[in-house]
Amino acid sequence: MNKITDKRKDCFYMIKQLHDNIEKNANNLLKKYDLTMMQLGALMRLNKDGGGECTLKEFEKLLHLAQSTTAGIVKRLEQKKFVECFGDSLDKRIKKVRITAEGIKLCSIAAVDMEHAAKKYTKGISKEELNTFVNVIIKLCENADS
Repeated sequence: MNKITDKRKDCFYMIKQLHDNIEKNANNLLKKYDLTMMQLGALMRLNKDGGGECTLKEFEKLLHLAQSTTAGIVKRLEQKKFVECFGDSLDKRIKKVRITAEGIKLCSIAAVDMEHAAKKYTKGISKEELNTFVNVIIKLCENADS
């Protein structure tokens, strides 16, 4: 195997290691809110990208998750009073999910915690390096989706 192939393998291994480390640290930080990184991520996507309310089907697409996984996340967030579920007024077959005031408040608090965590991970990295990294990650994600 040549050095370029070895570096690619190492790169994807390092991305996995970084993800695992970020998830572990985030989950430890989120214990005080009785949340996981996945639940908070879903809540923040609903708040920001979902406009605070959307159908369960739209939420699945927003999260890029299966229906069963999304339903489980929504159920746990609903039990914790961060979201509420209800039927569409015109079509009761359509289930909708809406972030609550408590969920919005949590997103604001968590955003501050996430900013502190991001500073830890980007310490010693210039703005140019970070921009390059972000652009490469975007391309990797686009390639993964194609």
